[in-house]
Amino acid sequence: MCNFCGLFQKKYCFSAFISRKSVFLPDIINEVILIRKGL
Repeated sequence: MCNFCGLFQKKYCFSAFISRKSVFLPDIINEVILIRKGL
């Protein structure tokens, strides 16, 4: 249950982050690329 709640929270926060910054989509893509390179 806790895992599901955490996953749902992450998905919700992520979608909210995207909708909030939808104007800066290229920046989000760059951030994702940087995160993937870092990992």
